[in-house]
Amino acid sequence: MKTLMIIAMGLMISGCSSQQRPELGSSVQAMIEQQTYNPAATQQNASRDGNSLDGEIGVNVLRKYREAVSKPQEVKNEIQVNIGS
Repeated sequence: MKTLMIIAMGLMISGCSSQQRPELGSSVQAMIEQQTYNPAATQQNASRDGNSLDGEIGVNVLRKYREAVSKPQEVKNEIQVNIGS
């Protein structure tokens, strides 16, 4: 009876050791693949130049940016924090 129990326990333990362990980072890779809407987007849009900007529009954008940065808005609602007494 003990021999049969030992053989059964040995078979159960050896069954657990045959499982393959996933590689490190495979869960992160699977998550990235699941979150990617269109994996072939880079190949499909390779001919598009998303960094081009018309000269006249670029000048206007830069001018508006420089005007906004040179005139900072004043703070209207001042917050006071009292610590202690």
